[in-house]
Amino acid sequence: MNCDVCERLLAEGVEGGQVREHVEGCERCGGFARGLAVDGEMLRAMGQPADDALALVRARVMDGIRWRAERRRWAVAAVGVAAALALLVRLTLGLALPGDVGPPQGVLFAARPPELPPAPVRRQLVRAKREAPRQPLRIEIATSDPDIKVIWFVDGTGGSL
Repeated sequence: MNCDVCERLLAEGVEGGQVREHVEGCERCGGFARGLAVDGEMLRAMGQPADDALALVRARVMDGIRWRAERRRWAVAAVGVAAALALLVRLTLGLALPGDVGPPQGVLFAARPPELPPAPVRRQLVRAKREAPRQPLRIEIATSDPDIKVIWFVDGTGGSL
């Protein structure tokens, strides 16, 4: 038995069997049972309340417990509805997820497509334009000695002459 079930049974006034065993072994439920006993003694000290008053208090407590359980169910249902809507949007828009597999590879048609004749090939003779030969580039490098000069000739393709 778990604590939620035990507390509900204690609130309903059930005190024997499994409830007693659970209360003896559980600190939380033992404290809850002692609190109920103290509240009951205080009510008795105030005088004997009408049975209707006790029934009304018990009904309000049980309604609160049921309301919390119902709220939990609605929260779970809301998460389920949100997941279903997200899946619907994904399927409608065709969005890919990271683990999705693309279209099947290899087989693209159920039947073999008809054979098409080859496209005609047009052949043209293209003559390359000849460029006029470039003049070689002359590079002069001065040295520390004014009588010595280094002259370097480079052809139009970038190679040395």
